[in-house]
Amino acid sequence: MRAHAGTRGVVEALARLDELVRTEDGFALAEADLRMRGPGELWGMRQSGLPAFKVANPEDGTLVARARAAAGVVISADPRLLLPEHRALKNLLLRDYREPLELALAG
Repeated sequence: MRAHAGTRGVVEALARLDELVRTEDGFALAEADLRMRGPGELWGMRQSGLPAFKVANPEDGTLVARARAAAGVVISADPRLLLPEHRALKNLLLRDYREPLELALAG
């Protein structure tokens, strides 16, 4: 027999609550949530499901750590992406995320 959508929601909610009971580590909880619900949008309203930005599997911790480190190097050296070598990156970010970036910089 197929599980009713409401039943499936209860099962998923109980699984998430079980994770909360097992750990107080926010990073572990975030990883568990990612496994259970999938990634949301970088900016936007959608909280789960497949993102429009499909480059890597967010569950690949090694790749995510390397990307975060590389981004940190760029931002440390050129926080406003003014150097010529960062022009293409800045243009892509502005093309796809202009509104959220403007909101973030306004605060």
